[in-house]
Amino acid sequence: MPHSIQLPRPEAVNDNRPGSLAPSHGSALWRLAWQALAAALMARGLGDGTDLVQPCDGEVWQLMDSRPEADGRISCGFRHRFHPAIRDRVFLRVTIRPPPALA
Repeated sequence: MPHSIQLPRPEAVNDNRPGSLAPSHGSALWRLAWQALAAALMARGLGDGTDLVQPCDGEVWQLMDSRPEADGRISCGFRHRFHPAIRDRVFLRVTIRPPPALA
């Protein structure tokens, strides 16, 4: 994981489904979700994990939904409507384990 990650400033979107979460900007869960996105981007060859905005034609990564899983982890869905590496829409779902204080 890079030491200096540029975290974006999009607003979390709550999809309004029962059990859905909307981590507040800058919260521990919000940071964990974006760090997991960085790892997923590197694993898929879609970025180096330091630029999580990845602007392209006005589009950027957005945290679309977060919801609890049965095992205590949290599943977070991200989308980029026009990713610069593939010039197409990308949706990634990552799973995080919240710190004990937040679980």
